[in-house]
Amino acid sequence: MNTIFNKKNLIYIIAILFIIASCKKQDLSYKGGNAFWFEGSTAQILESSSDSLIIKVIYTKNSPAVGSVSYSVAGGVLGVDYTISSPSTLVFSDSVYVQNIVIKPIDNSIASGQKLLLITLQNAVNGNLGLPGDSSYNKIFEVVITDDDCAYTIDDFANISYTVNETYSDGSSYSYNPISVGLSVVGIDTLVVENLGDWGGNDTYLKFNSDYTITVLRTPCNTPYLSFPTYWSGTGTFNPCTKVIVVNYDLVDEDGNSYNLPAINTFTP
Repeated sequence: MNTIFNKKNLIYIIAILFIIASCKKQDLSYKGGNAFWFEGSTAQILESSSDSLIIKVIYTKNSPAVGSVSYSVAGGVLGVDYTISSPSTLVFSDSVYVQNIVIKPIDNSIASGQKLLLITLQNAVNGNLGLPGDSSYNKIFEVVITDDDCAYTIDDFANISYTVNETYSDGSSYSYNPISVGLSVVGIDTLVVENLGDWGGNDTYLKFNSDYTITVLRTPCNTPYLSFPTYWSGTGTFNPCTKVIVVNYDLVDEDGNSYNLPAINTFTP
């Protein structure tokens, strides 16, 4: 009887000790060597974003330590597709555990496809690259710059019924506002506007450039309101997504001197 009782007591004691041991607070202190690693592994940003992408680099250390790490960027073209406002080498003092790599996309207003950037930590001083593991986890960070520009052809702007408003720098406008016009294609990159508004005269030719700007080709303007030779001139912009066209017209003489009669025409589908 005593033997059975003692055995039961022993079992209870062992069970209680096991429960107590399992309820102890887990020790989460870092026991490995110093290491540099990315917080996360991927991020995505629109090319037209006005914000910068902040990528955090963590320096894990089991005691106060000074270290540094540099990084390389593969993919895209620095200064064309993106900028970096962070030093090429990140330095961590005793009390610093986080540094940032700041990337900002450049909106080139051209449908050129998405860009994939691979940022790789390298040249670590006083620390390993990436978290422990066969693949050195979080040593590489992937950034996708999504191109949100719209592809287009010159024909996309033709045969559209546009509403046109003509305004001046003082805010005034012509009485015909708004009117409806259609544009037709001439050549591979030029649209013609036929006899627009009160100016009358010859057609105007809008040359569409690859950077989403417009050049008004120098052609005669035989408006009945002026008794001297005049020519169309000016510049503008177009939006391949919305198809809105804004042209800053002017009239010039034979030598290209302005008659100071500027007008802004906004073409809205």
